Amino acid sequence: MLNLSLKQLSQQLREKAFSSEELTRFFLDRIRRYNDSLNAFITIDEDTSIAMAKQADLKIASGNQGTFTGIPIAQKDISEKYNKKDGKHFGTGGDMHELPSFTR
Repeated sequence: MLNLSLKQLSQQLREKAFSSEELTRFFLDRIRRYNDSLNAFITIDEDTSIAMAKQADLKIASGNQGTFTGIPIAQKDISEKYNKKDGKHFGTGGDMHELPSFTR
């Protein structure tokens, strides 16, 4: 799964070579394995990721999927965010307004 293109992942999900849940768990496992050394993620919401993958699997099973349905993504914030409802922290520790401006 690791070295497949988006097109190949999409095709294999449609062909049921693996499920979105299996794909998501595969990448969550890699995040758990390497994030301590890479520090790439501040917040990892496994429960929501798995729930969304299960929803994607239902959509794929119904034949009503889009090109990227079922392919997990990681969203990178460029500013601090804190979800007070569930206490989850999202962000890079910086603010997009602190980034240098690039012009041509």
